[in-house]
Amino acid sequence: MKWQRALGLALLALGFVGMGLMMLFDSAIIISLGIRASLFLTALDWLIFGLGSGNLFLSFVPEIKEKLNEHRSDKLLQEKIDNDNEQTADYETNSLDPEKVRVRLEQLRDRNPNLNTLMVKCLVQKDEIDRYQEQLERLLKANEALYLNDIPAVLDSAEERICANFRDIINCCILVEYNGQEISERNQSIVQDALKSNDEELEAVEILLDRSVAYINDYNRKGISDRQELDAWIKAMEKKINREGEISLD
Repeated sequence: MKWQRALGLALLALGFVGMGLMMLFDSAIIISLGIRASLFLTALDWLIFGLGSGNLFLSFVPEIKEKLNEHRSDKLLQEKIDNDNEQTADYETNSLDPEKVRVRLEQLRDRNPNLNTLMVKCLVQKDEIDRYQEQLERLLKANEALYLNDIPAVLDSAEERICANFRDIINCCILVEYNGQEISERNQSIVQDALKSNDEELEAVEILLDRSVAYINDYNRKGISDRQELDAWIKAMEKKINREGEISLD
């Protein structure tokens, strides 16, 4: 604070003057006032000097704290930038990796507010396929359903197709990642087709889980069950969703 700094400087100046006078007229002061008075004046001088030094130091504390906070903030910001760049580069090495895709979607959401609604939709779809995979895992474990050990791979393939659609969306978003703009009308159709395709994929997965539950329950009751309907649906899913988001069954 300015007043504290001014006070500190004034006390320091007074202290220096006092010390100078004590050094110049030490003998005269002792003769005139006595040794005790001389010692008292010396102690008082040091006290004034100490108070001045303390006030001067304290006046710089807020500035020091501010500089340290600025340095810390700059360091944290740089670490965040470096981490973001590293995550972006990591995604580019494998743009179909589910977790890398999720991180990239979150990056785009944070970097451009106009992408927030779209990225939330994408992340909701990503959460849904993750939830379906977890549900299937619990279902198979709870029933020791080794006879359905091919189903997780079907869901993994569905997830890969969903991530491929996310890649199309991310490609459109890269063009506006840092400028705060919305996706161009030309690319909106690509985005909407990808979202629709993912919705169709998720619906197909949900139906697959329903049919898997029916098969498991039937198997648990009878010890054997007909997989014809389940296999027909798996075959349809393995053909992959076309660009219109439709699944064709034979």
